[in-house]
Amino acid sequence: MKDLLPCRIWILVSAWATLVGWSLGLSGNISRAGYAGTLLPLVLLLAFLWHKNCPDIPRGSVTRVITRFRSIRYFKRSWRGISHASFWLPVLFVFVALLTFVGGALSEPNNYDALSYRLPRLLRWIEDGRWSWIDTSNPRQNYSAPGFEWQMLPLAIFAKTDRLFFLINWISFLLLPSLVFRTFRLAGLPTQTCWWWMWLLPLGYGYVLQAGSVGNDSCAVVYALASVCFVFSANRGLRFHDFGWSILSVALLTGTKGSNLPLVLPWFVAMLLRARLWLPQFSKLIPWAVVGLAVSFIPIAVINHLYAGKWNGDPYNASNMQLTVPAAGILGNSLMMGYACLQPPLNPCPELVNLTVNNFIRPDWGTWLHVNFPRFTLKFGELPMEESAGLGLGVTACLVLWILWSKRIQAPRHLLKSPSWFLLGFAGFISLVFFMAKMGSESTGRLLLPYYPFLLMIPLGVFHASRTFSFIQKMCLLLCSSFVLFGLILSPARPLLPWSVITAELFSFGPLQERTARLNRVIKTYATRSVGLRSMIPLNLEKQNLRIGLINRGDDPDGPLWWPWGLRHVRSFSPDNAIQSLAAQSLDLLLARESDWLSLQPHLPADWQVVFTSRLTLKASEGDETWVTCAHGKLAESP
Repeated sequence: MKDLLPCRIWILVSAWATLVGWSLGLSGNISRAGYAGTLLPLVLLLAFLWHKNCPDIPRGSVTRVITRFRSIRYFKRSWRGISHASFWLPVLFVFVALLTFVGGALSEPNNYDALSYRLPRLLRWIEDGRWSWIDTSNPRQNYSAPGFEWQMLPLAIFAKTDRLFFLINWISFLLLPSLVFRTFRLAGLPTQTCWWWMWLLPLGYGYVLQAGSVGNDSCAVVYALASVCFVFSANRGLRFHDFGWSILSVALLTGTKGSNLPLVLPWFVAMLLRARLWLPQFSKLIPWAVVGLAVSFIPIAVINHLYAGKWNGDPYNASNMQLTVPAAGILGNSLMMGYACLQPPLNPCPELVNLTVNNFIRPDWGTWLHVNFPRFTLKFGELPMEESAGLGLGVTACLVLWILWSKRIQAPRHLLKSPSWFLLGFAGFISLVFFMAKMGSESTGRLLLPYYPFLLMIPLGVFHASRTFSFIQKMCLLLCSSFVLFGLILSPARPLLPWSVITAELFSFGPLQERTARLNRVIKTYATRSVGLRSMIPLNLEKQNLRIGLINRGDDPDGPLWWPWGLRHVRSFSPDNAIQSLAAQSLDLLLARESDWLSLQPHLPADWQVVFTSRLTLKASEGDETWVTCAHGKLAESP
């Protein structure tokens, strides 16, 4: 129980944030006072949890409390084995964790999805003092699961900054090794296999690149693993409440992202395997189930049905993400998943690689795929990026080497002895097939981050680790897992190197000038994304209380426009209904692309004038666009 204490604390804090967020949001009490009133119950629950899990720790014994964590004890015992290759794998994880913290702490949040819909709706709820269905051109601000936003909200209210949001993902990343080990071990996988993969799996590109980010994919892996881990750690005695913790975990898993709904199946299979323990005492789980429903996907599904007419909030499939031809979804998602798993750490010629791979697809198949899977694409850039990264070549190479070097078990006899890992892996595979048949996103590799642990169970269960891994074999696994350092250190999203100096040197080398120019454009885009449209506010108006209108084409990042928080009130309109929407709003400024402004200007009062023009790059793939800032009345006349 002590070993799962950090996970229990995180599940409790996550459930508190989500439950309190929905409660205050629906009752109209989102405020600092509202949250302050719920802090005392949280502190009491944490104190009770600590007392139950660590009753033998003397008060004031800080050293003994710290040394209880397995990671510190491990390094203390293993320091004498510093010459062994296996020692350096945990060291690599710690080094990666430190780098992700530094990157997250030094860089402003620049995740595009966060800036386009998660942060804007969070700030709109704070402005309104309640949850509200927002009249916006970006429907994701309404129908997306809000679990991650509810966890950000207390940080936003008390700290009044977005610089701490990355800690949600970073803490989740730190919990991965212990959860992977315990889940795999309780499922029946060998101890040595669990030890290796507790360090290898978290070093997948997607997990590492989101550890310092404000994306909401990798944090759900903790809930996915905990939902199964707690089921297998429960018993009829003192640990019966672990069934309750598993209910909270799977609820938080679905409440974080709707694409995680199929992963309820592995949890359900685990509960069936342990049904003889919890069915006689089912009534004890009812309070856990009630709280679980409140923090799950259920509330937003009900709200989507009430406001949009369908549980997913997109009744007309405007996002083109709901597939109607399962075969196209399974084929397209399989190709994109495989492509993401083979992404190299550094690709100097992405256009050539992408073109070559796409040419392998028969033209008639490609046409059929694009018709039935509109967002299908096989593409990656020079470096793995958090918006699309999956496992990556490093972890995939480790898995291939593992299979080649390991001993295959006698499947029938072993399955009868310990079937849990096989059933969980099979359930994970069924969940994957369901996801692929219905989900039509271009970011398959990233969305599947919570699925990969379950997909690994069958190959790791069938192929057991050899007890005689040589030094060379261990070094090969260490080398492959370290591929992630390229993407982490060179990432333009959170640069850990002086890119201006490096690109200046590269540009002086003739053959690399074109590639360096593109690299400069990508770096500049990420460096300025956290400011983005905020740079369109005239300097003399920066500290004024303003109502700003944005002509938004669907996913423009209006999050930066809200800064400084409390002085900005942003309203987003689509070009099609901008005239009607503007007539009902009292705006001080209007931001739009120049082409949208030219089509809108004849329908606006004559006192609206362009006061500022600039070229911005919101997406590196779309290049520069001309944006204008318009004002009317006295604001249009001010210098």
